[in-house]
Amino acid sequence: YFNEDAGDGNHRINATYFPTAQQRYRSAFGSTTDFIVSSNNSAPVFGQPLALSATLHNDNLPVSAFTGTVRFFAGTKALGPSVGVANGVANSTTSIVPAGDNSITARYTPAAGVVPFMSTPFAQHVDRISTTLSVTAGVTNPVYSQTFNVVATPSPVAPGTKIPTGSVTFTNRSTNVTNTRLLVYGKAILSTSSLALGVNTFSVQYNGGTNFAPATATLNRTVVGASSATTLTWAPHVVAAGAPVAFAALVKCVAPCVVVPTGTVTFSDGATAISSAIPLDAAGGASFTTSSLARGTHSIKATYSGSGGISPSARSVTATIS
Repeated sequence: YFNEDAGDGNHRINATYFPTAQQRYRSAFGSTTDFIVSSNNSAPVFGQPLALSATLHNDNLPVSAFTGTVRFFAGTKALGPSVGVANGVANSTTSIVPAGDNSITARYTPAAGVVPFMSTPFAQHVDRISTTLSVTAGVTNPVYSQTFNVVATPSPVAPGTKIPTGSVTFTNRSTNVTNTRLLVYGKAILSTSSLALGVNTFSVQYNGGTNFAPATATLNRTVVGASSATTLTWAPHVVAAGAPVAFAALVKCVAPCVVVPTGTVTFSDGATAISSAIPLDAAGGASFTTSSLARGTHSIKATYSGSGGISPSARSVTATIS
């Protein structure tokens, strides 16, 4: 502005600024606007529905002036879609706030072209879900070398409802063998057969995680000895006195035992041993050949000694020497 009519001397010049409506709106949303987040629960557990509320207030504006949307965040994690603002308030319910100490903020996006801005951070603690652990096994008294499953199932404690994730560690205190298995569909399964005879105690721990507290349980299973079965064959069936006769024994463990037996077999004629203790081979067999059988009928017996978790057994045949 220039005024060439102003006379000589000192003059007081006043200037008045008249902002546009949009400019006044932007100014009103400045530092005088309170934008506060709150929740309905100071310490929910993970997965428990949490009601969040964002309130906008400005002494220079009616609550009806606040239109647009609000979106809530835990750190950088969005807690759901944007929700509408009504009378200066936006509400949202979420169940995905992670366990721990969280900084909850809300981003307000006005509908009138005002630049979006963030709320004051709100401290929200979320507890881990407490858990219990159940452990079961497919058999009560497994047989030596029998394969069976030990199943661990962690469960949430109310008000927690989420299915636990993570891993479970199984420790057989009788053998000091430890295995860790991941949870699949809420269960961890250990398939085992390498157990010692007698009582085996499993210490089982659900390891927990960010959102779930750990839990422990124990399981006892008594492993019993397996039965064995011995077969005995001989050849030739027609043999003269003084000629060699071969006897072959084969030892197997009885299902559900699955291992090849170890140990020895001793051959006897009646009550008299006619061989030393012969170790079983890799297939569970032992053989013995003799030429000392006299003419007549002989009751030849193969006696398996038993070994480890497999019990003894025996089998007899009648051999006729001509």
